[in-house]
Amino acid sequence: MDDFSPAGDCSKELWDRVMAVNLTGPFLTTKAAVKQFEKQKQAGGVIINIGSNASYTGFQSGAAYTVSKAGVMALTKNTAGFYADKGIYTMALLLGGLTGTNIVDSFAKGMHMEMYQKVMANQSPFEPGKNDTPLESIAKYCLFLSQSDIVPVSNGSCVVFNKNWPVA
Repeated sequence: MDDFSPAGDCSKELWDRVMAVNLTGPFLTTKAAVKQFEKQKQAGGVIINIGSNASYTGFQSGAAYTVSKAGVMALTKNTAGFYADKGIYTMALLLGGLTGTNIVDSFAKGMHMEMYQKVMANQSPFEPGKNDTPLESIAKYCLFLSQSDIVPVSNGSCVVFNKNWPVA
């Protein structure tokens, strides 16, 4: 996560850190997975990337986080399109609010309050325990998406899995 800085206020250091974790990390993991899946005696495999509401809304957080998660969605679709005929399937879960992670640690140094307030004013409130997505549910959905009869028809999908937060 970033500190909600819009493009004009986002430091290069913050941009680079968020891109390294949220986009370069999934790229390198995808690349390694594809190389391994291609070497296997029976080629093929499943890659499930983790996106965000920010992947498709564009106004859920700061510029760095939003761009990084949109990039994950593009990486997912690009990989799915190229490698499907090799039995390598790729999809992404676009998650909403999570309380079972360390995401709030990103705000330890403060937040861009004007951007944060604008983002919060444009969506339904996040209420832990009510509209957070349980980590156990995410794990179960990943197992579902990995089933041999599901994965080919899910290839390239970017599935919104956010307990309807913000409200659709």
